[in-house]
Amino acid sequence: MTMKLLRQIALPEGTAGKARHTRNGAILLSPAALSIVQYASDPGFYLLYVDAEGRELTDTYHDTLDGALSQAEWEFAVTPGQWKIVPDS
Repeated sequence: MTMKLLRQIALPEGTAGKARHTRNGAILLSPAALSIVQYASDPGFYLLYVDAEGRELTDTYHDTLDGALSQAEWEFAVTPGQWKIVPDS
């Protein structure tokens, strides 16, 4: 499945989001970075929560890019202008 990276941002160390994300009942650590991606086979946008080694911790799905940006703004106070826009390669 082809993935296109659209936006990314590093979060200050220790940044805690407003939402709690869990896996198998355990609360996940705070992410070190966020990315917004889109898969070729899917019209939606994924907000990826990434650890310091670049591994995906979890994600949220959004129908629009604005929806993903709004989730990051609500959860981590990341404004749309703070994101690094990844150019097409």
